[in-house]
Amino acid sequence: MRKRHETVDRYITEAQGHQATGDYRSALKATREALSVIEREPVPFEMEARILLLAARNSYYLSGFDESSIYLDMLGELIRSVEVDARCERYEAAVIRANILRRKGEYLSALREFEDIDGSAENCLEGTLTGERYLIEGACHYFLDDTERAREILETALGLTAGAASWKLRARVLTMMGLVLRRLGFMKKAADDLRRAAAACSKNDDEYGLAAALLNLGITQFHMGDIDSAERSFIKAASLFERINWHIGRCRCLVALGNAARRREALDEALELYSDASRLARDCLLYTSDAADE
Repeated sequence: MRKRHETVDRYITEAQGHQATGDYRSALKATREALSVIEREPVPFEMEARILLLAARNSYYLSGFDESSIYLDMLGELIRSVEVDARCERYEAAVIRANILRRKGEYLSALREFEDIDGSAENCLEGTLTGERYLIEGACHYFLDDTERAREILETALGLTAGAASWKLRARVLTMMGLVLRRLGFMKKAADDLRRAAAACSKNDDEYGLAAALLNLGITQFHMGDIDSAERSFIKAASLFERINWHIGRCRCLVALGNAARRREALDEALELYSDASRLARDCLLYTSDAADE
């Protein structure tokens, strides 16, 4: 039994390490290996719950929403089968499920995920989960056109992510805040927040976060009339999205570049870019995400 626990612990540590560096495929592979081990012999609740949460989170990061939901359902069944205090596990599961619903555009359903969460659970993981929860809530209110409420919630999220350990989450909050400020007409402040998000992601080699921040920075620069800077941001973002095979983001960059070309009255160039975006869109399933607001 001890050897089995050590094997599962090794897979958990491996998955957490890959997740921290953004290698979500390797992280998911490690959690699947751990699940295959515990299928043969049971392990303590905390260990099995951690594996299922890691599997659900990394499936979500890879847009495997159905697979992620299966792991969350398995966790729910596990919690119902034991008599333990599972507030933190329920809280993290609610955050992951709300993220899935947000990405699918089901904003009201995402917000309802938090209605029954025990307030004492907000101490889990030193507030990181609560910062993520507020990011989700802020994004949902933004897409539901409740922009002032979104701003209030995201300001709270920024306060919760001030520590150096929360740089990735903070960068995403700054990106979302940039969208909110842009909609409210505070273009310069929006651009500043997006540059701060981009700088944090660049410093820490977070290519997806950097691409998302640059795409939204370019959209902001476009609305400010700085077409040259906007195009440079779009081109950098498109290159990053292509490198990490995130076709949704690259498609949006191509549309944005088409808009910029049209603003320059380069209509043939614009049509070519729109055609490229159309071809790419046919090859991928477009989900609503916080990577763009076009």
